[in-house]
Amino acid sequence: MVTRTFKRRKDADAYANTVEADKLRGVARDPRASRITLAEYARKWMERRTDIRPTTRAKYGHLLDRHILPTLGQHDLCRLSPSSVRGWYMALRGRYVVTADDAYRLLRAVLNTAVADEVIAVNPCKVKGAGQVRSPERPTAQRPGGGSRGRGRARQVSARFAAARVVSTTSGRGARTSAQRRRPPARHHSS
Repeated sequence: MVTRTFKRRKDADAYANTVEADKLRGVARDPRASRITLAEYARKWMERRTDIRPTTRAKYGHLLDRHILPTLGQHDLCRLSPSSVRGWYMALRGRYVVTADDAYRLLRAVLNTAVADEVIAVNPCKVKGAGQVRSPERPTAQRPGGGSRGRGRARQVSARFAAARVVSTTSGRGARTSAQRRRPPARHHSS
């Protein structure tokens, strides 16, 4: 049990009400559990993750050692705030765009586990658009002659059949001209 001392009874009652409300909502956390630093928790997180391949483990270790823990590692988990995470991310992104997104995704994964383990109540990784992979739009291939596939082929067909070909290729999948339609099979009557 954690005890706190207050100068006024009014402050103590307000705190007790807040703690009770947090318990009822299921968000009450033991403050002693969240006094662990990010560096300590991240190391334990890496040790417990037996499903990570060696190359991924090496990448995560590099991201933690070089980009995450030097800035945020000494913070207690309960003291990490969205503004401190945002400041770290924006500073890192100013130097290394792709690495910043990789590091942010790793930090978010570590802190999601801390939330699941009920060490912290809320993940402070709330930077909009952070950690998303951004790739430039890929060029699309252009067909010779431009236009759609059906119209390009229609030019190659004799003038007599061009209109029927355009109608059949633009009126939906599996469309057929009247000459191509299947006739229902003839019924044979047995006597």
